[in-house]
Amino acid sequence: MPSITAAVCIIGTVFPMTVNALTLRPNVTPPPEVCGLTPVHLLTPSYVEAPDSMTNCPVSAGSEWANCGRLIDDLRSSAKSKNAREILINAAALQYIANEGVPSFANSRSARARAMADLAVTGREAYASFLQLPSTRGALNEALQLDTLVELRSLIPLLDPTAPLPGLDNAEFLTSIDAITTRVFDVIWAIHGPAEYRREHRSELGWIAVSGEDDPPHRPVNVLSASYPQFDIQLTVQGHPMVARYALISNHITDDRPANTDNRPNDGLPPVIIGDVILFVHGHGSRLEEVLGLATEIHRLADEEGRLVTIVALDLPSSGYSSMLRHLAIAPANASHQDRGFPILEFFDTFLLEFVEQMEHNQPGFSRQVLGIIGGSLGGNMGLRMAELNPPAPWLHSVVSWSPASTWPWDVSNLLAGAVRAKAYQHMQICNRMVNGECVDLELSNSNDDRWDFFWGGEPGRMTAANEWYRDAWEPCKTAANRSAYAENQEIYNPRFRRWHFRVAYEQLIFGHVDPHLPPRATNPRYQSITGQILLLTGQEDKPRIYRIHEYTNTMATLMTMIQGEYWELANTGHSIHAERPRFLAERITSFLFRTPSSPVPPAIIMAAMGN
Repeated sequence: MPSITAAVCIIGTVFPMTVNALTLRPNVTPPPEVCGLTPVHLLTPSYVEAPDSMTNCPVSAGSEWANCGRLIDDLRSSAKSKNAREILINAAALQYIANEGVPSFANSRSARARAMADLAVTGREAYASFLQLPSTRGALNEALQLDTLVELRSLIPLLDPTAPLPGLDNAEFLTSIDAITTRVFDVIWAIHGPAEYRREHRSELGWIAVSGEDDPPHRPVNVLSASYPQFDIQLTVQGHPMVARYALISNHITDDRPANTDNRPNDGLPPVIIGDVILFVHGHGSRLEEVLGLATEIHRLADEEGRLVTIVALDLPSSGYSSMLRHLAIAPANASHQDRGFPILEFFDTFLLEFVEQMEHNQPGFSRQVLGIIGGSLGGNMGLRMAELNPPAPWLHSVVSWSPASTWPWDVSNLLAGAVRAKAYQHMQICNRMVNGECVDLELSNSNDDRWDFFWGGEPGRMTAANEWYRDAWEPCKTAANRSAYAENQEIYNPRFRRWHFRVAYEQLIFGHVDPHLPPRATNPRYQSITGQILLLTGQEDKPRIYRIHEYTNTMATLMTMIQGEYWELANTGHSIHAERPRFLAERITSFLFRTPSSPVPPAIIMAAMGN
């Protein structure tokens, strides 16, 4: 058996030595990558802040609550109805009142009417009800008239009994309805339209109202949205129906749907994917847009080699713009235990298998096009877990994992879990509010403890941890990236997301790749189950608090003597390698994955592309 040796460095040149089949490349200093080579959304604001007049953020909670994203009560009431027709009727009535200048409604109601209209299409359930309404703006105008008139005649006396009911101006009445439907169709196209249309017109609309706490959105609204075709896919995972959002990030797949804002847009059918597929899994609490900067570099290198590559990026369950699930519907809290199992991580395993299976069903031959899975942090953890499956997925041959969670040994993970167990268990409950003696799944509007604690509380608070996602020297990008992450989580925040987040965090702490399998499986370390090729990377600056991911990953790499692949240890690099070193990481990914010959195009795909 070859002995373990270190690489020898002479004037910056790394001479790798191998440990059996795993090639170790320690202490590599990547070339400088200034902010100009990072994703654009890390350099400039990638989100639109809500006006103070539309949000209800407690002053007492401190400066962290600036632009907290929680809407004022009357807008939240509309969002909670999840009924597009009802929302639009109320918005049209409010718009007419604003136009007529009824004294008690002067000056601010038009903006509020537009915000209310937005809620008819930004939430997933409201949008589903909107799809049952007439599909053209003209027909929708007609459908709303009678109910809007009824609403107007009941609304004005209730809100201001001293004001006389104004005579109805029929022209102004119709104009008010048209203003609301115009706004709502513009919003739909801005978040659902073709990429080119969204790039050109989204900024014109400014802030768009969305209330993730009451009706989670199905597409990015006020934050960066991938300028590539996006789709929903219906899945049933362990008996639980859900919808997952995914994007086809490719230089050769275009979205050429014609734009007509007088008609409701159609997402269209997913196009045929030709060439290689790379499956991207995002980090904990993140979303598919995380890959965009890295994808730009991967496509550049693929183009140089003449390979057609599509990165299929998806939002995991209860993340981004996929379905928000109740974690206790998957398994009781006490099922997450080092000696019993990791049901939510296992749910993710099944989700990824079901996703590829459904894509294969939709496009026969898809699974044979998959070069591998790539991802960092939770995504890197999931890549390793997928490689450890027994039996392995027949389509998974290669995994690229950077800064993976769960590389700590059992005794360390037990300490980590103990440090956060109290907070994790507090937030993992089905509810922590009692109303009239009953447990309800909500957060009271006059108490922001849970929401504040999620973002700014102690271990593992979302934004307190975010400060350690990037190395300190990565400025000004670090500050901009943290602000973007804050805005992204505010847009989708809801109690289910919060509880799921802490459940996943807890399971990642008690799970370990260097730990033995649970009985009755083999007692060998889990990583010894890997049969495919692994590209593993860590940054030396990835050592947040007690987690010390770099240290534990480095130790695990030296033990993986039976694994085919490479391990790169990067100097002056933090946790988020995809953001700090997109060009260097893309070079490693493509040189690793492109060893596999370019995917042949199955005859069925050729026929489909030709329209036969």
